[in-house]
Amino acid sequence: MKAMTILYRVSQVLGALVGVGLGLVILAFASVWAGIPIGISLGVSVGFLFGLVPPELVRHGIKLSLRWSQTARLKERLHREHGLAPLIIEELVSRGEPIEHLRDYVESLLRSNSFIRRGCGKMIRRKWFPDMKP
Repeated sequence: MKAMTILYRVSQVLGALVGVGLGLVILAFASVWAGIPIGISLGVSVGFLFGLVPPELVRHGIKLSLRWSQTARLKERLHREHGLAPLIIEELVSRGEPIEHLRDYVESLLRSNSFIRRGCGKMIRRKWFPDMKP
């Protein structure tokens, strides 16, 4: 996930740099100082939008790979790859697995010392166990 955050930020910075370049081109040809803020704002906007695309593509790729995995393999991955737990649980539930069998697992995530595991546990609790105490 950290690599995706870096990719997202790099794409935003590149968009801003393109915007600065666009503003300078407008300034050079039109001699209008308003070109710089317009170019920068357009570039930053495009950078933010472009930065949203790679993480979404990766998310859909992960969901597709989970869809093709066997149920036993998914359950095994659930206990190894805690960062993917929300997506794995979503796939297991879509296959008809009872969500109540995963309550203990979610509680263990919520009690974890790891910030990432607790965050995943909170996300899962919010979606699948709204009655669970915080």
